[in-house]
Amino acid sequence: MRMQSAVLNHKSRIGQYLLASKFSNDVLWNLGSLALLGVSGVVINSIIAHYQSAASLGVFNQAFAFYIVLSQLAVGGMQFSIVKYLSHTDDPDLMATVVSSAIMAIAVTAGLVAVVAFWVAHYIGIAFESQDVTLGIQFICPSLVIFSINKAFMNVLNGTRRMRAYAIFQGLRYLLIIASLIGLVIAGFEGAYLAWCFFVSEFVMTIGLMGYLRNFIVRFGIRHVSRSWIFRHLSFGMRGFFGGMLSDLNTRVDIILLGYFVSDARVGIYSFAAVFAEGFAQISYVVKQNLDPIIGRLTAANNIDELRVLMRKVVRVFVPCMCALAQ
Repeated sequence: MRMQSAVLNHKSRIGQYLLASKFSNDVLWNLGSLALLGVSGVVINSIIAHYQSAASLGVFNQAFAFYIVLSQLAVGGMQFSIVKYLSHTDDPDLMATVVSSAIMAIAVTAGLVAVVAFWVAHYIGIAFESQDVTLGIQFICPSLVIFSINKAFMNVLNGTRRMRAYAIFQGLRYLLIIASLIGLVIAGFEGAYLAWCFFVSEFVMTIGLMGYLRNFIVRFGIRHVSRSWIFRHLSFGMRGFFGGMLSDLNTRVDIILLGYFVSDARVGIYSFAAVFAEGFAQISYVVKQNLDPIIGRLTAANNIDELRVLMRKVVRVFVPCMCALAQ
């Protein structure tokens, strides 16, 4: 019995080490992706500010702000449901059902949000005294649907702890936005029309993500859709919706409010500086994303001791690092 207990303790320590080691590597990969986000934000704002006007930059960032906030409405918190249920199982059939049902539910809610947003955009433009804001919101509506579906795909990577792939695809998204934006600027588009860069980038992302997921993780499809799982995702999404909504609104509410009170040009000047604060705020989100599937898996297995060990290590490293960066 004593020898068996020692072997189990040894295996537990090895499991903790591997878990912590993979977690650290995954966080580093995603911090690299976050660094690319910061650089991309500066590049995007610099391109628009240099080749066009402050007003054009303001309209673009207001459209982007609505894009991010509306995407949370469109996905309805169901991305968190994907992470939860995938972190609890390795069964291929169940994974296919979870993913397929979530994508179907998100496609429907995203389509409804896109239609409503397109109709309401006219009244938002009147309130903001900017026809360009109306156009910007309308132009992002088609992107909302595929962006929301891509959120589901990305959270399949998160739920199955393919965090390196997650970081690579996230970084690819920013590069695609820059490439699309440059193409639009060269073609002579400006202001609200630059919002089409989101559609182009998300369309390419959809192709890449679908290919990767179906070949390496799960063979999802319409035949795996389950009505009971759709309602399960909707139920979980409604309970976790406000967390994600408030998180994204926190980084975009300043742009939206400024758009109501001041001109598009002034919003453009402010948004250039806001890029740096947004990048800093995303660091804690990166750590959270990497922790979510681990917490789900350890909780499902009732490995509370291992979870406590991991959380202590995270706190010992994360808190001092954030304090140092805040100086």
